[in-house]
Amino acid sequence: MFAPAFRLSSIISVTVAGTIVSLMRPGHRFPVAGMTFGRIDVIYLGTGVIFLGAGMYALFSLRNAAPSLHVARRATRSPLA
Repeated sequence: MFAPAFRLSSIISVTVAGTIVSLMRPGHRFPVAGMTFGRIDVIYLGTGVIFLGAGMYALFSLRNAAPSLHVARRATRSPLA
């Protein structure tokens, strides 16, 4: 069930990354806050921003989530048992 979704997301991500890199001129640099970014750097920066956003979303959305029954049972058990 998950394999087709993983394959589709992989195809989409490669297509988007290839499109972004091909649309930028070779050798073009983007100066931001004293740092320069090239074509490939933009892909890595975008990936990092997406991962950071996903982590922040998980942090805030799972903060008030109830633990599963298995985790709750394990937490109440004595460590010496």
